Amino acid sequence: MPLSFEELRRIVERHFIVFEAYMELDGTPTFILPSSQETKIPFQNLMEDLSKYDLIALLRKSEGLPQRYRIFTDYAPLEKEEPELVIKIFPNPEPKKTRHPIMNILLLIATICTISYTGLQKVQSYNLSGFLYKNFTLYVWNTYGDPLVLISSFIGDLWGWYGDPAFTITVFTISLLAIIGLHEMGHYTISRVRGQKASLPFFIPGFPPIGTFGAVIFQRTPTLNRDRLFELGLMGPLTGFIITLIILVISLYLTPFVYPPIVYYQAVFELQILSKYGSDIYYSLLNAGFPSIFLLPYSNPYKFPLLYETIVSLLRPTPIFTLMAIHPMSWAAWIGMLVTGLNLFPIGMLDAGHMARSFLSQKQQLIVSMVAAVSMVLISDAYLLMAFFALFTMSRGGHPGPLDDVSTIAKWKIIVFAIMMVIAVITIPPLGFGYFF
Repeated sequence: MPLSFEELRRIVERHFIVFEAYMELDGTPTFILPSSQETKIPFQNLMEDLSKYDLIALLRKSEGLPQRYRIFTDYAPLEKEEPELVIKIFPNPEPKKTRHPIMNILLLIATICTISYTGLQKVQSYNLSGFLYKNFTLYVWNTYGDPLVLISSFIGDLWGWYGDPAFTITVFTISLLAIIGLHEMGHYTISRVRGQKASLPFFIPGFPPIGTFGAVIFQRTPTLNRDRLFELGLMGPLTGFIITLIILVISLYLTPFVYPPIVYYQAVFELQILSKYGSDIYYSLLNAGFPSIFLLPYSNPYKFPLLYETIVSLLRPTPIFTLMAIHPMSWAAWIGMLVTGLNLFPIGMLDAGHMARSFLSQKQQLIVSMVAAVSMVLISDAYLLMAFFALFTMSRGGHPGPLDDVSTIAKWKIIVFAIMMVIAVITIPPLGFGYFF
């Protein structure tokens, strides 16, 4: 301990009224305070003083210990049975060594590779659909001579549907990296602005159909108070959500339609294949990549979030009997909504878990985490592993909270939290079990 106990006491008494001060058996300096005083700004000032000596403090309520003072009114003294406040001072646990970013760079390169490979699969499927529809249009024209088919193909831009795979893969990769990377940079930026040290993002490579397990940053200094804990949890999903919306809107205008004349003849074609050649040939075509009009509502494993469908219906409403192709860039936006929705479940150390802990006690947040984990699984059992992982990230007693776990949070932030919970509901895709395997 760089300072004597009496010197520490004088520092604490610059900012707080102190009832009692003592050293615990393990040598931790402890100070008992009345709960009637302001704590947020004084604690910030105390932390600034202690940082000069490489020390930090914890501010907590001492549950079950009644205050040993009276509050006098104009009429009579009243005994106030409230928990006292406790400040404990510890050496700063921040690591002294600055880590080299080589691991961050290697993981980023690996994640670019896995996302690009996933993008290759998306582009191959997308381009194959375009190629098949182009040739199917020629088949219909040669067979039936219906001019509406050629007209609708030009209107729908079917001839330019499929493009350069390298360019489309690059667009998909940049879009998904922007969503995930800027999500984490939101956390990183607010940490640096608030004077809290954090690592650069560690990207986590994955496998199709997602291509990545996201990214993570590590806080190297504890969060000061509840307001800052809320901001830390908020800035990641809020940034990622905004980027996701931008990418989705752009991608919708890159997506072609398949118009009714082609859809009609495709239905006729499918029925002829089934009647003349049987189901074996029919399913061989489907396995080759030809989309089925009849099975389309049942064969799409990508269940779309409510917000996704709402934006599509507003910006590019699909005419009746018309199909919309899904551009690979739109899949990046779909993944962005998945990441946003999962992180906005108030479980453990997830982003919304930080936000919930900023205005809940440790026990209350633990209960909320359990309820949210069950809700996540009820939405889709595909999220079972995610729910277990989120609960696993907590310490045994729940989220530890900020250094100052006494000061109140700004009321407007609770309203923001409610809005983010709505965003969680409308961005989470209702997947089926086994989707990720």
